[in-house]
Parts: sequence; structure tokens; C-alpha cells
Amino acid sequence: MGEHTLTIENQKRLSATAVSEVDGFSDKEIRLKLVNGKRIIIYGQNLKVINFQKQSGNFMADGEINRVIYQNKTAGNFFKRLVK
Repeated sequence: MGEHTLTIENQKRLSATAVSEVDGFSDKEIRLKLVNGKRIIIYGQNLKVINFQKQSGNFMADGEINRVIYQNKTAGNFFKRLVK
């Protein structure tokens, strides 16, 4: 459970599986939430969401992809508690 794939082709096209929702997007950043609760943040230029099928979890975006970051759901909660 919680397995997903992430593929980047020539730093221009990104596809992912097991995406539960698109948290937000702009031409410089796309935020995804996976079915396992983890998050992926994609940074770049001229980013565009090409396809997102919530039912199947398939996602695709085009643009100049510069960086991809994974975030654990619990990591953010830990830092929020630490700051309080």
C-alpha cells in the first residue's frame, strides 16, 4: 500500500501515479498529495498540469522541471509542535 511511481522525461514532462489530490499549482510550483499521505512538491518554470484523474490517481505535468521534493505528512506536524 502507498506505492507510487514518479517519472521525469528529459526534465520536461513529469508523470506520477497514486496522486490523491493537487494541493496547488502555479507556473513555478505544483504541490501533490499522494494516497499514502506524503506530499510531492515540483519546482520549475512554465509548469502546466496536463492531466489529473482523481479516480485512477494518474497525474501529468509539462514544463521545465528543476527540482522535486518529497515531504512526509508527519514532518510538518513535528515542526509545528516544536514551534508552539
